[in-house]
Amino acid sequence: MAYLDPYISRGLDLAEPHFAPLGVVVREETASFAQQWEEIVTGDGLRERVFAVMLGYVVGASLLTIYLNMLSLGVIKDAGRQMRITVYNQLLVVKASILVCMS
Repeated sequence: MAYLDPYISRGLDLAEPHFAPLGVVVREETASFAQQWEEIVTGDGLRERVFAVMLGYVVGASLLTIYLNMLSLGVIKDAGRQMRITVYNQLLVVKASILVCMS
C-alpha cells in the first residue's frame, strides 16, 4: 500500500483547490444553521414557541405512526385497523373543536 501514497498525495494536491471553496461554503452554512438552531431552541418568542409546538407534534405523530405500523404487523391487524380508525376520529374531533374555537 505504500506505493500508492505518492499517487494519492498528488491526486489530493490536484483536487484540493477545487474542493476548498465548497468546504468554505459548507462551513459557513453549518455555522449559520447552528446559530439559528440555538436561537430557536433557547428563545422565548412567538416563533420559538410555534417551532416547539410543531416539533412536538412531529415527534408525537412519528411515534404514533411507528406504533400503528407495529400494530399492523402479524395477528393483530384488526386491532391496528381499529386503532387507526379511533385516532382518525379523534383527529377529526380535534379539528372540529379548533374550528369552533377559532370562530
